[in-house]
Amino acid sequence: MVFQIALASILHVVAKRGMTIDSYVSANLIPQEKLPLVIEAVKGIRHLVKRFKFKATAEQVSALEDKVEKCRNQENNIDSEL
Repeated sequence: MVFQIALASILHVVAKRGMTIDSYVSANLIPQEKLPLVIEAVKGIRHLVKRFKFKATAEQVSALEDKVEKCRNQENNIDSEL
C-alpha cells in the first residue's frame, strides 16, 4: 500500500508539471551520469517482460500469495493489528 501511495504522489506531481513519468524520473530521480545505464537496464527488463509468459494455476497463485504474506512487514500492513 505504501508504494501505491508513493507512486500516486509521483504521478500527481508529474501531471501537475505537464511532464511524462519518464521525463520526470530522468530529470529528478536519477543522477545524469547514471541515466544511460538505467535506460539500458529498463529496456532489458521490458524486453524480458514482453517475452515472459506466466501461466499459473489458481493453486500456484495462492501458494505465492501465502509466501508474500509471510514476508510482509506487519507494521506496514493496514490490515494488521500492529
